Amino acid sequence: MPNSTPPPKPVSIEMVSEKINYENQENLYTMSMFSNYQIQAFSTIQTPTNYILKQHLEELKDMKENWDGFGGLPIDEQVLKIAHNLINKLPNVFLSYLDDDDITPTSSGTITFEWIIDNENKLFLEIGKNHSSYFLKKSSTDPKPVNNLTLTETLIPSSLIDDLKQLIK
Repeated sequence: MPNSTPPPKPVSIEMVSEKINYENQENLYTMSMFSNYQIQAFSTIQTPTNYILKQHLEELKDMKENWDGFGGLPIDEQVLKIAHNLINKLPNVFLSYLDDDDITPTSSGTITFEWIIDNENKLFLEIGKNHSSYFLKKSSTDPKPVNNLTLTETLIPSSLIDDLKQLIK
């Protein structure tokens, strides 16, 4: 007797991707690389972590001059846009290591992101209006400073992504 079950419907890549994203939303990300040095496009899923971190950035936006009682500068709007971009585009696996108190203002009007895995493994990123910098410390290596990093509203350098991958291995 012939099989009366209809053939399966064709499945598009978008449908499969959507299902995978739904099932793995904390660890899955899609990135498009435009060069060996820069990553310009990420697609991530909004998670509670993203939302909490973005809300914290919104609180930093309201800081006025002398917010720390020692002449602290308010956070520049451009710095906030870059920080928002970082939260929007970094893979959730990296954001899962951050709490809102790991994102802090500095008295010079910059914002720091602190990934601290343990006493021996950490990455500190400082986002400024015109340039950013970070340093990576892995347990068995000397600290690695990276200065004059180009981090913008649309650009996350692949060197930062690579070092974050090394950190959370």
